[in-house]
Amino acid sequence: QRHPSATPGTIPMLGACPQHRLSPSLAECGSRPAMQTAGRIVGGSEASRGEFPWQVSLRENNEHFCGAAILTEKWLVSAAHCFTEGSDSGAVKMGIARIIPHPSYNTDTADYDVAVLELKRPVSFTKYIQPVCLPDAGHHFPTSKKCLISGWGYLKEDFLVKPEYLQKATVELLDQTLCSSLYSHALTDRMLCAGYLEGKIDSCQGDSGGPLVCQEPSGKFFLAGIVSWGIGCAEARRPGVYTRVTKLRDWILDPGLGGRTAHLMGGKVPREQEFPQ
Repeated sequence: QRHPSATPGTIPMLGACPQHRLSPSLAECGSRPAMQTAGRIVGGSEASRGEFPWQVSLRENNEHFCGAAILTEKWLVSAAHCFTEGSDSGAVKMGIARIIPHPSYNTDTADYDVAVLELKRPVSFTKYIQPVCLPDAGHHFPTSKKCLISGWGYLKEDFLVKPEYLQKATVELLDQTLCSSLYSHALTDRMLCAGYLEGKIDSCQGDSGGPLVCQEPSGKFFLAGIVSWGIGCAEARRPGVYTRVTKLRDWILDPGLGGRTAHLMGGKVPREQEFPQ
C-alpha cells in the first residue's frame, strides 16, 4: 500500500476556525497566485515554485513521511493511514495540535482513509501558501478527466530514494466499475482510481495523504482525492486508489470534535509527502 507524510517550517497550513467546525467559506481557495500562467510520484516531473501552494509535507525528526493539503489557516487534510504505529510524535514536532482520523477508518480495507489535522496556530496565506478548494458533496469529477497529483514520495517503486523537490504528474480519473474489477472488487464508494491502465505514472510510498486536484473551468483547483493505496507503483492495471473527498466532505468540515479525543491508530504504514517552499 501507499503511504504519506508532512513537514512544517514555512508550511502551507489550513484556515483557522473559531469553533471546532471547519469554516466552509472557501471562496478564496484553489488559486495559484505565484504562477505566471494559469508520492510518491512515478513518471512525473519537478513542480514549479508556487504551483501547488496547498501541498504540505508531514515530517517526523525532519523526515518526510506523508503529504497533506491545506483547507484553512488552521486545518489540514490527509490520510488516516499516515498516523499509524511509528509516527506518534511527529504531530507535536510539526506544530500539529491534534490529529483526528475518521472514526470508521478500517486498517484492513483502507475504507474511510481520511484524517484532519489542527495546527497549533493559524498560518498566514501568501502567494506560496494557499488553501485548496473542498468540493461540494454533489460535485462531479467525470471519468477520463485529467487531474494532478503531487508529492515527495519515491520516484520508482524499487528505488527507495525520495526527491529533493516536489514532484507532480497528470493522471486520468478512471471508471469505478473497471477499477474495482482490477482490484478484485475491493473498492468502496469512498474510493476512486486515477492513473493509466498501462501504468508508468502513479503516486508511490511517501505520497500518501497528499492531494489529487482537478482544475475546474473557473480556474480553481478542487480536492478530488487523497493518496491512499495501491499495489506497487505505476504498474500496469494497478492504478492508484484515492480517498473520494466528495463522499467524506461533510465529515471533513465537521469531524465532530466535541468530546472526541484525537488518537493515533495502529495499522497500515502511510505514504509520505511534502510542501513546496
